[in-house]
Amino acid sequence: MKKELARVIFIGMVLFISASSCKKGDTGLAGTPGTDGKDGKDGNANISMYTFGERTFSGNTDFVLENISQAKIDSSLILVYYNPSLESATAWYAAPGLGSTAAYHTRFVIFQTQTSPSTYTLRLFLMNPAVTAPYANSIGFRKTRIIIAPASSIHTSGRKKNNDETSIFSDYYETLRYFNLEE
Repeated sequence: MKKELARVIFIGMVLFISASSCKKGDTGLAGTPGTDGKDGKDGNANISMYTFGERTFSGNTDFVLENISQAKIDSSLILVYYNPSLESATAWYAAPGLGSTAAYHTRFVIFQTQTSPSTYTLRLFLMNPAVTAPYANSIGFRKTRIIIAPASSIHTSGRKKNNDETSIFSDYYETLRYFNLEE
């Protein structure tokens, strides 16, 4: 017991002497400079967001996208979000996907309806999730947003090597943050 106590006291004294004998040293080498937001990763400045107001429909509804080229449509990620009227104003659902209370399933198709000026229509379908039939009840949407994000690079193989960024974009707010878009 005395031997253990002596050892603890000895270690404590060594630590105290070591700590008290330290002096402020020379200035170290400068670290690697950080980024100030100006030198960060390049973004994609050509993203478009189309916003549509209230509408009530059953089966399907069309959203007209004007002044958009076929090249942009063909090389872009197209994301659709909607806010059902019976939900909170901050509740956003992604299409395709199950709707509010899983009562319906959404799908969409986009096609060119006019060539000069180039106009596309995004048709949003409401489907019965139990069968492959249109959803017969009327649904109200408070708002609908369509985001068109052109690819920064296109690879014919369909995959980018060493891609460390994976996202599904099923969350409306996460998508806004990812593309630096405002509400």
